[in-house]
Amino acid sequence: MAKNPKNPISIYQLKIVLKLIFVVNCIAMLLLPGCTSKPMTIVCIGDSLTVCGGKDGRYTDWLSEFLPKHKIVNKGIGGDILAGGRARFQHDVLDLTPDVVIIELGANDFWQQKRTIEELQKQIWQIWSKEQKKQILRL
Repeated sequence: MAKNPKNPISIYQLKIVLKLIFVVNCIAMLLLPGCTSKPMTIVCIGDSLTVCGGKDGRYTDWLSEFLPKHKIVNKGIGGDILAGGRARFQHDVLDLTPDVVIIELGANDFWQQKRTIEELQKQIWQIWSKEQKKQILRL
């Protein structure tokens, strides 16, 4: 299995973790108060893990099928890094006034050794703090 020399996790392990995150996010959405009664806008911002898979293969397609009453918006860009997501966050996410935001960014930074795990964590928290001011549920 291919490993990033600076991070002791394989691509296979990373894929498993990301799939688990997806499942947890779906379960969390089902448990949200009012989830079944009030249509929500759910924006998914990320990299190729958000946009890849082709029609009916993206996790946003699965969310649309799993949560048909809600508007699911895919704002994934293949190859994007955290800095790119932060730069487009206002336009791609906040301007859409979402109820829920799923952030999937950092995999390319991790794999390309652009930032340490600690730096990635700090930058994700900076993005989340913008959402908190808008009272958006973040997953």
